[in-house]
Amino acid sequence: MKARIVVVFLALHQTSSSADTRADKLEALARSMPDVRPTQATEAARAALIVETAELPAELLLAIAWGESRFDPTVVTGKACGPMQTIPSRPDDCARWRDPVEGFRAGRDELADELMHDHRVHGDLRLALLAYACGNSVFDGTCKKLGWPSVIIERAKGLGWRPRSGRTAGSS
Repeated sequence: MKARIVVVFLALHQTSSSADTRADKLEALARSMPDVRPTQATEAARAALIVETAELPAELLLAIAWGESRFDPTVVTGKACGPMQTIPSRPDDCARWRDPVEGFRAGRDELADELMHDHRVHGDLRLALLAYACGNSVFDGTCKKLGWPSVIIERAKGLGWRPRSGRTAGSS
């Protein structure tokens, strides 16, 4: 009986330790990225881990947020705001998205719920990332950020992301 308890304890401890290790590693990697404030990088890594999904893991969300705002939740560029530079649909959205978790959730939802399911995107991550960066101009051929998806995907890989095979993993 004691051996069984020890095995269960070790299994639980290993699971907890690997989760802590991933969080610690992601926070350290985020803080080491260029042009970021360490506190904002830590908050961004924690927020990304909270809102990640199997299709949009924390590493990919962090790569997008770094590319969009350098993790600064107060950045406003044109109509976009928050750490992931999401387009607000309500007047109070930008204020809410100053909370990193809310800002990351808004960006994740825009990418997952709107762009990945857009009939013009067909679930292709690269095309969804391009639409995230360019909006509708990606579909009329006037988008000027054609290399952005590759930059984000490579940055996410540098943060530890290992894409799954298939179109949603960012293959062309």
